[in-house]
Amino acid sequence: MAEEEKPAPAGKALHQDARWRFEFWYPADWRRFSLADERQGVLCAPDNANFAASFSVEVKDLGLRVRAKDLADLQAGFREGLSTLTECQVAMEKRWSAGHLIGLEARYTFREQGALRKRWVRLIFAGRRQLHLVAQGASPAEFEHWLPALTEMMQSVKVD
Repeated sequence: MAEEEKPAPAGKALHQDARWRFEFWYPADWRRFSLADERQGVLCAPDNANFAASFSVEVKDLGLRVRAKDLADLQAGFREGLSTLTECQVAMEKRWSAGHLIGLEARYTFREQGALRKRWVRLIFAGRRQLHLVAQGASPAEFEHWLPALTEMMQSVKVD
């Protein structure tokens, strides 16, 4: 995509999940899908058939309460997971704790099915819940193209 092309504002839609107690805003012209394989959550994408560019939130009950003191162990596991990705190059990584929420975050490129992709991931732990947020572009250039929308979705996630 040409650098000067930017997604035109299309308005916003609010996704609310009462069961898992989270919400976020997404572009109104993006499509919303349930996750496959009995996973809990939602995926939003600008294309009906190709989800290489998308934003998703997968939620699961971990069966135990995560606490701030667990953050170092969680980060070690997070890094281990990143190391399994083909040609993974981490550009940014951080961990944080804010109130009842604990989080890990990274931006990185990796190779998937022969294509170089760029992804921004946040893991948010809220009590026993884990929310896995993924903002991805089909390529690094497409990630940059969609970055304003991806940033709004990522930053608008509210967890009760």
